[in-house]
Formats: sequence, structure tokens, C-alpha cells
Amino acid sequence: MAPDRRSASGKITGGEVLVRALVAHGVQNIFTLSGNHLLSIYDAALDHGLRLIDTRHEGAAAHMADAWARVTGQPGVCLVTAGPGHTNALTGIATAYAVDSPVIWLSGQSEAERRDQGAMQEIDQVALARPVTKWARELADLRRLPDLVATAFRVAQTGRPGPVHLSLPGDLVDSTIDEADVALPPVIDWRQATRSPGPPPLVEQAVALLAGAERPAIIAGAGAWWSGAGPALQSFVEATHIPVFTIDSARGLISDDHPLCFGYPDPLLNAAGKLLARADVVLLFGKRPDFRLRFGQLFASEARIIAVEAEPADLARNRTPTVAITGSPAAVAEQLLGASQLHRWPRRPWLEELERARAEQHTWIDTVGQSEDAPLHPLRILREVWALLGEDYCLTFDAGDFIQWARAALPARQVGRWLRLGPMATLGCAIPFAVAAKLARPEARVFALTGDGGVGFYGFEFDTAVRHRLPFVTVVANDAAWGMEKMQQIGTFGADRIVAADLQPTRYDRIVEALGGHGEYVTDAGELHPALERALASGKPACVNVTARMVPSATTLAAIERKRERR
Repeated sequence: MAPDRRSASGKITGGEVLVRALVAHGVQNIFTLSGNHLLSIYDAALDHGLRLIDTRHEGAAAHMADAWARVTGQPGVCLVTAGPGHTNALTGIATAYAVDSPVIWLSGQSEAERRDQGAMQEIDQVALARPVTKWARELADLRRLPDLVATAFRVAQTGRPGPVHLSLPGDLVDSTIDEADVALPPVIDWRQATRSPGPPPLVEQAVALLAGAERPAIIAGAGAWWSGAGPALQSFVEATHIPVFTIDSARGLISDDHPLCFGYPDPLLNAAGKLLARADVVLLFGKRPDFRLRFGQLFASEARIIAVEAEPADLARNRTPTVAITGSPAAVAEQLLGASQLHRWPRRPWLEELERARAEQHTWIDTVGQSEDAPLHPLRILREVWALLGEDYCLTFDAGDFIQWARAALPARQVGRWLRLGPMATLGCAIPFAVAAKLARPEARVFALTGDGGVGFYGFEFDTAVRHRLPFVTVVANDAAWGMEKMQQIGTFGADRIVAADLQPTRYDRIVEALGGHGEYVTDAGELHPALERALASGKPACVNVTARMVPSATTLAAIERKRERR
């Protein structure tokens, strides 16, 4: 039990009120960067056993809170200071917003009593937060603070999940209030409370469509993960023999090793994904048809679409479905499973086509991945990472062309263990994601995959990882360039038109060593496996800096083609 921090007059600080409210909601860790607006909160956190993971940049704190939510399925909390601390966090919050990640974003704020007088770091933080959050408020009365925190947790976790924001003026946080005036609302499990089923006639219609299809497919997205639909969805897939693909936070919801799971539904990187163009009925399960599904045009025009979403507004975006079901994906999955018992589900020849495509891709990846040539081919690097994953692992992916190869090559076997950036494609996330993933899953082998461009954004979070004893291995594919952009410049404008695309062949391994971590430098294929093993065995945050070959992925080749068509 926390010590009694009340004064003789029975008063407690605003920081104490906030911390009590967070603890009541099950918060154990806060990702933060210090500032004088936050010190009363920090003081109270010490008394209540909250762990503060203090970062080197507020953007990293936001990314870590996002990653915590993605790995655990519970809201992540980031706490930053006012003004530039708040604005530095914006990109991380926008990244979370794009993937429906429930982040509780708390920012210090300039003094409320000096509002509109030009106080230090005074800025309209709520207005800045609104475009990238579901809900944004500023504290005006300490008595309201517990209720505002409860509202933040409710909004973040209901409907389509997402980040929320609360600004905390420093004078209110530092001031005191009678403890008798502080009432903590009851804590509600909002996932269960909002577990509403879909309309039964529509569920039955959806199942009938799937039963009558020759080439059905399921694409499970973030809504399936956040709602807890995994077990029921896997049972439905196994009962019906319908092939499933996973995307966004749902990667690993059904393991890529499952015979009925065909991985990422990207036709550029997944041979089985190309066959989705032939599907005649597609169940989009908690997945909006955005750019990754070509705005719904990935599927044939005559294909019938079944959409399941928690939010009605998401049901017909970009493509109008034949059947639209509003409800908690977890509850709808159980309904689908129950309704499936009214039909026969023979194994379709369609599955054999998908299985052949999957086998051919695996063979190709394995063949290219055996190359001994230097600089190393991306698949050669990834082959060695795969060999060391073990049973319990977590992968975090950055942006860039090396990562397109990684998306194609590395499996997702457990949900919350395959962390991709999402629609914002926010370069640099892999390292802060890995810090939070190791905190959430201390027994897992955590690998962060990045290029030399990506490591430049949050490389100093190795200092954070060292101080908090959170070991993971970052693999840097170092081609001394912004590889994706350089290859697009060459392919679109010509090799003599390269600009702002070259980098130094920096020894990032030495930088990590200087920060107290473990470094390895690899230039030869035979050196890579032992280097990765040493990095894992070091027990430290580690960087394996690999001299990599610049090879355009299918994603980059497609981008070049699109640019040429526009010229």
C-alpha cells in the first residue's frame, strides 16, 4: 500500500489524484519525458509503484505507449510536458490513431490562471490533439479529474479504439484538494460491456454467402484483435475451411503456420495474396478497405463483400458491401461460428491454389536467402533472423525497402508480436516499439528491423533501453542511403538525378556501444549468424549493423511504375 501522502489538513495534490485514477484503471507503466509541469505526478507515481520509462524524445514515449497497447491489448499511457513536449508527441499519436491503438496521451500544460497572457509554452494543445485523437480535453477543475480519466479510458477502448488526450495545467496539478472531494468512478471492462452482437438475419445471410462461394476468403484486421475475436474466428475458419489472411494489428491472430492462414494480404509481397483478385466472396472482418487493399479494388468488381465493423461509419468506406454487419467483431465471430453449423463445408479446390502459391513463395525466399554474396541480400539477412526467432518472439518493423522484404519473409505466429507501422508508415518506430515490446514480454526474443535511415530517428532510445535494462536486438540493413527513395529516383528520373538520398556508411554498432549497449558489425554472410547469437547472449540492447545490398522490393518496383505512368 502506498504511504499516506496527505497533509495535516487532509489535502492531496492534483498529481496524486491523477495517479490514483490511473492505478485504478490498472496502469502499471507510463512512458514519459520529464518536464516541470509533471513533477507532482512523478512524486505521486513513486508512492504508488508506477514504473516510469523515461525516454529521450516525446515521440518515442508516444510510440512506446502505442506499442504497449498493440502487444498487450490494453491502453498504453504516455505523459509528456507542455508546448514542444506536446507537439513532439503528435507524430506518435497520429501513428496510433491510424491503427486504432488505445493510447492515453497526457500532457502538462501552461498555467490555467495565466491563460491568454503569454505564459511559457502556452499553446492550444487540445486543438492540436483533436485531429489525431477520438477525444481531447483540458482539465479545468481538480474535482473532475477522476471522471475525465475514466472518460478517457472509456472512449479509447469503445467502438473503433484509438488515442485520447488530456492536457493538465501545471498549476492545477501542483495544487491541492480535499481528499474527501475526490471520488474515483467504478472501473468498467469496456470491451465486455460493449460486446454487442450483429443482427442475426444479417449474420445468417453472410454465412449463406460464404457457404455458397467457390473461392471465399477472410481478411482479419485490427478490429478483430482489439475486440478479442481471435479464438472464435479461428474456430470458424477451421469449421468452414475458409482461407484467412491477417493484416494490421491482427497479424498473428491466426498463426501464419496454420494451414488455413495465408499471411499478409498484399499481392505485391505475397503470392497467395495475388489470388485474392479471384475471390468471389470476401469477409472483411474488422478491416476497412484502405490503400493496402487498393481501396476495395483488390477484389474483382463482381466479388461480394461482407463487412463486419464496430462502427457503422466504417462499413461502406471505398466499397459498398453486399452484407454490412455492425457489432463487436468478437461477438459476431461467435455468431458466425454458431450459424456455420447449419451448412456443409467441403474442402474447396481453391485451397489447393493458395497452398501452391504459398509453397512456391517459401521456396523462392529460401533459395534467394541462401545467397553468400556481399553486400548481403535482404533475404539473406532475414533468413538468419528467422533461424533465431525461437518459440517466443516479437518483431518490430520500421519503414523502408528492407522492411518490404521482411514483411514478405518473416512469419507472424502470435497476435501482438508482429508490430508494423500502419497507414502512417512512420519511419523510425521500430526501436521504441521494441523497447515497449520487451517491457510487455520480458521473456520474448525481441528483434527490431530497420534500415540506416530509420535508425537515425530514435537511435538514442538505446540509452533508454540500457537504463531500464530492456534488452533487444536491432538489425540495421545499412546500404548508406534512403534506399526506397534512391531506387525510385533512379527508376523514375535516371541515375544522374539522385538528390538527398545518400547517407554515410555509419557504424551504428559503435554508437550503441557508446550508449552502453552491445554492437556487432557484419560485412560477410558467414559472420551474421554468430553476430546475432552474440547479440542475443549479451543481455544488453544490441545493434547488429549489416552492410546490405540495395535491392528494390516488389513494393518499390510498383511505386516506380506508378510514377512513370503519371509522367
